Amino acid sequence: MRYLKFILPLVVLFLILLLIRQNVEVFNHEVQFRLNLLLFSLQSAPHRLWVILLYTLFLGIFGTGLYSLVEVMRLKQVNRQLRHDLELLKSEMQTLHHEPAQPAASQAPAATAVQDNQAS
Repeated sequence: MRYLKFILPLVVLFLILLLIRQNVEVFNHEVQFRLNLLLFSLQSAPHRLWVILLYTLFLGIFGTGLYSLVEVMRLKQVNRQLRHDLELLKSEMQTLHHEPAQPAASQAPAATAVQDNQAS
């Protein structure tokens, strides 16, 4: 498994480089974006396809990083709350552990009252 984590990214990188090498002329092709609405029309400046793909890649990395940062912050808050609850439960356990055990006096009369009702 340790070697697979090293070899698999190398294989993916090799396949990406092979794709780029075989399609250089496609990646150097210039493209323009157009937006035609009823009232007006917009058109971008010509850009090479590889530049657009590179911007898209970085935008995806940035978006994923931002989402992961928000998720990490949320999980830290949950962890902090759980640690606080754990400390409260530990202190409650300590107070209950140090108190002497008291007999449950309220259960004995109730049990005898039920037995008296069943006998009659």
